[in-house]
Amino acid sequence: FEQAARRPPRRSAHTGGPSRMDAGEICAALVATLSPAASERRTAEAFLAKLEAQAGFAVALLQLVQQQPASVPPASAPLVRAAAAVYFKNVVKKSWAASSSSNGAKDPHKDDDAENRPPVAVISPADREAIKAHIVKLMCSEAQAGGRQDVTRQLSAALTIISDSDFPEQWPALLPEVVAQLDRSSDARVVLGMLLTANSILKRFRYAYKSDALYAALKYVLDNFAAPLTGVLAKLQVMLAAEGARTPPANPPVVVATLFECLRLVCRIFFSLNWQDLPEFFEDHMATWMTAFEAYLALGDGAEANTAPAGDDNTDEARQRRGLAAAARLVSTSSSDAAGTNAQYDDDDDETAGPVSKLQAAVVENVALYASKYEEEFQPYLERFAAAVWRRLMRLSHKPADDHLAVTSIRFLAGVVGNAVHAGAFRDEATLRQIVESIVAPNLQLRDADVEQFEDNPREYVARDLEAADAETRRRSARDLVQAMCRHHDAVTTRLCVEHAQRLLASGQWRDKDAFFHLVTALAVRAESARAGVSVTSAAVDVVDIYGTHAEPVLLRQSEPSTGASTAGASSSSPHPVVVADAIQFACTFRNQLSSETIARLLPCLAVQCRSPHRVVHTYAAHALERFLQGRKLLRPHVEPHLKTLFESLFAVIDCGAAADGAADALGPRAAASA
Repeated sequence: FEQAARRPPRRSAHTGGPSRMDAGEICAALVATLSPAASERRTAEAFLAKLEAQAGFAVALLQLVQQQPASVPPASAPLVRAAAAVYFKNVVKKSWAASSSSNGAKDPHKDDDAENRPPVAVISPADREAIKAHIVKLMCSEAQAGGRQDVTRQLSAALTIISDSDFPEQWPALLPEVVAQLDRSSDARVVLGMLLTANSILKRFRYAYKSDALYAALKYVLDNFAAPLTGVLAKLQVMLAAEGARTPPANPPVVVATLFECLRLVCRIFFSLNWQDLPEFFEDHMATWMTAFEAYLALGDGAEANTAPAGDDNTDEARQRRGLAAAARLVSTSSSDAAGTNAQYDDDDDETAGPVSKLQAAVVENVALYASKYEEEFQPYLERFAAAVWRRLMRLSHKPADDHLAVTSIRFLAGVVGNAVHAGAFRDEATLRQIVESIVAPNLQLRDADVEQFEDNPREYVARDLEAADAETRRRSARDLVQAMCRHHDAVTTRLCVEHAQRLLASGQWRDKDAFFHLVTALAVRAESARAGVSVTSAAVDVVDIYGTHAEPVLLRQSEPSTGASTAGASSSSPHPVVVADAIQFACTFRNQLSSETIARLLPCLAVQCRSPHRVVHTYAAHALERFLQGRKLLRPHVEPHLKTLFESLFAVIDCGAAADGAADALGPRAAASA
């Protein structure tokens, strides 16, 4: 870095002036960019913008990340390093691709207006080579020194940008350097840094269109990285088992959590390398990987001992599994250590997923990939993994921290149940009943966290449904599982779900009424689109009768806006606001199945609900009105008697200002035009 940053002054292609780098001035400018004084920030930003055009600036920034000049006070050093890392990443993001195409050839991705924009600073070839020669080493040294995570993240982001442009053709040394660091280091932090690097550069193979260039790059990576990755998997398992076997623990839980995060990254890299096609190496070593995956899924489900082959409990494999289980318990039960709080790694945190949960979610995604794309090769393992995922799901908590693992697991089971090849394994009614009662029903229930979101974060609650953002929620996954079961076991699934729906109604609890609407919707819908609504319903589910019996009465008896009871319950004369929102959404979902007269009868009720103080309720009401008015069932005689009331209610919502902007968005201009 010293040599690269202290070149003799050279002329800049953009400024024509000298390009000497003064580290002290750069440090001062970086600190000034964080000043609360706008004039000071603008001056510093202008100074740094001029330096961007000079050779050596990007390397100087990278040098400041590694080491600051003596003139920087120790208290300011972390701030300077973080600011230098951010600015370095931004320079790379802005200039690296432009530097790659600076040979005069026309960039096919460049738009026609680019000619009129200010020229983008170009990173010189010498600087580019210096950066590529040192950035991986710098990430390793950061990890070994226990450096700031924000600095590591910025360096990783910059490395991803560079690799997207240059790897592998113009950066052949990158992968061998990563492999060498992984092979020689036993420091969990260094291994984590290198796996973050590998994961960031190999994500390109996920969800990408097939091409000769893509497959050539993938073959290069597989030839050079598949075997080392398998070695890292074994190495990490040994390290984790050793940590778990020590009594008392030799290292704080944060070290064990880092090792679990390393395993998660190994799983994500495995996903990237296997997404396009099943590589020959991984097919030959499938038993190694699947044995490891099964052991990870067993962590925390009470079946760790059952995953080991029958035989001597003192084998290396059995001891390793016991060590893994002990390590998992260590990070799941320890919330603090000698260095301070460790809440970010605590599986008991209600909101944040723990390291074991994250690892298991990555494993399930790998298993789901193999089950869907490589059925024949994965067939010998399918039954074992279906049972393992099922067991883990049964013991999973309903905390938001476990949502991602729950959603991923339910999605895997839905893919297996809905596949004609595997449908025979689920034909038994007892199996289907257990799925309905133990998986579908609990994950359709509204949790306290969901009720809090209904009240305190209505925008997010609405977005999950109206904006189709709930693909990652337990309720959406449970609904998808019901529909997957109906593909090959329609009659039995329908009967079991109807029985459970009747039990929900019989309880008389508003949360069960909410679950009832979601279960019936999942059971009834066969084909739908967000704009056109449901086009095909199950012949065994009479949605019109269900609407008339359970949804319409909730809405028709509301002569006043739904103030609702508190979230603790609702009086018999006032349905809970969540149930009111469910009834509105049920009518909107099945609007194609309802008659014109039924919808017309609902208009004044929706006008009332547009005045509800609950943002979710009045947003759903406005959304339903828009959908009804866009449809072809309502004619002028249906709408005209209610126009004044409808517009008064809708504009009353809009006049509420920021507190009701969701309903204003849902209304849109088309509702007025349709009326």
